[in-house]
Parts: sequence; structure tokens; C-alpha cells
Amino acid sequence: MSEHVNTPLSQRRVGTAAVLPIQDVTATMPIERFRGGGIETLAATSPGLAAPSSYAAFLVRRGAEAVLVDTGLGSEAPEKFSRLPHVLERAGLAAGDIGAVLLTHCHMDHVGGLVKNDSAAFPNATLFLSEPERDFWTSDAHMAQFPERRAGFLFVRRVLELYTGRVHTFRFDETVLPGIRALDAVGHTAGHAAFLLESEGESLLFGADIVHAALWQFPNPDIYATFDLDKDKGIASRRRLLSLAADAALPLAGAHLPFPCIGMVRRSGDGFTFVPDASDTGG
Repeated sequence: MSEHVNTPLSQRRVGTAAVLPIQDVTATMPIERFRGGGIETLAATSPGLAAPSSYAAFLVRRGAEAVLVDTGLGSEAPEKFSRLPHVLERAGLAAGDIGAVLLTHCHMDHVGGLVKNDSAAFPNATLFLSEPERDFWTSDAHMAQFPERRAGFLFVRRVLELYTGRVHTFRFDETVLPGIRALDAVGHTAGHAAFLLESEGESLLFGADIVHAALWQFPNPDIYATFDLDKDKGIASRRRLLSLAADAALPLAGAHLPFPCIGMVRRSGDGFTFVPDASDTGG
């Protein structure tokens, strides 16, 4: 953890809110994980046939309120590393100060930080997740259908048990917290959600996992990840939400965008370009 001690905290202001990306690790997405959209031609110019990426969560601060959007990898397994506790400490927060956790979906790199030593990592937080996402991960039929994800199914069920009485399910287009609305991003998972933060006339879109490989999927949104549950719905969600971000000039925050994981989307031909934020200091 010492390598991160002096790393400045990057933040973007959205009205009265401050959004801080929390990058667990830098990463690359290899071409083998993607299909469609002429990926082979597009990736041929990429060093090592891989696209720069990240594994990240986000902290939203609005006055005394502290909200997380996802929780990153967590640290229950030795090969994982979570910067979340470190960043919270540097931001002057304890785990008990987190009042809400908005879950875009329940893959392990988004919910891993919810558990620490087989206890709820955030003792005062309410979890928010979409109804179809909750229903998918609690279905025995789906667990049988995807045996390779059995550990994930069991982990999500343990999370829901540990946070009993503090789990709120929502429907798309519902306001989940004041100034934060859930949007349909289905495709990557059964109940994949994006969140639109609005404050003082400014907005930011948490796009979750609509993009895993920015280098390829912005210029051609028809490129999809092999681990998307429904590739066609995923492509449709990606195009719809990237269009929203571009046309409304909304900053986009994404868990797998290169750090600082926030930037602007512009239209370019039939696709888009992405302009990342400068890594300003704050917090």
C-alpha cells in the first residue's frame, strides 16, 4: 500500500458534489476477451493486442453525506488489492461514515469490498441494486445455468444476508437518492444499472461497465466483451448511454476506464471518442 501513500486524490466537482475515483489496480483488457465490430483490425495497432483499463469504484461526497458507487475488488483473496479503505481514510472518512452503496451490478470486482472478515464492511450503509440484478443472483436456476460463476452467486447471497434490513431494490428511472437516478444499462448483466448524478444544474453519468476497453469500444460500440450476459442488449445500452453522454455533454465515469476514470464523450462518425479528465488534486 505504501506505493499509494503520496498519490494525490483526483476529484471532479458536480455542483455541490465531489466525485472521487478509487482505482484498485490498473489493468489491460486483452483482445481475446472481445468480439465483433472488426475488433481484429482495430486492435492490430494496439501494443500487445491489449487495451488500457482499470478496476475502480467511486466516492460521492455531498456535504456530510458519503455515498459509494460500487466497492471495487475487495481484499478477501490474497491476489486482490483494495485501495478503498486507504482512500476513505485519506478523505477523512471511516467505513461507518458511508450511508449508501449504489451497486451497478453484482460482479465480484464491484461488490468485493462489501465484505471484510465475513462481516459487513460498511455497518451503517444501505445497499441499492436493481430488482432484476437481485433476482438473477438469488435464482437457483441461474446458478445452475452458470456453474462457472457459482462462487459469485454464493458471495452475493452472503452480502445480502450480511446487509439484511439494509437492502433497497429499485426499478430503472427511479430516483434512488435525492439527485441520483438509476438508468437502464442492461446487457452486461441482467440488471446492469447506470446512475445519473445531478446537482446545481450540473450532471455526471456513472456508466458502470458499458465500456471495458475504451481504446476499442468508443470508436466502435458494437465491439462487445465475451463476459457480457446478453451482447445485443449490451451493445444497445452502450450506444444509448454514450449517445446520452455525448449529446448532453455529460461527464462519464466508468469502472474500467483508464484513470482518472472520468471524462467527456464526443461523437465521431458512427462511434465516439473519449477525452479523459486531467488528474487534478483534491480531497
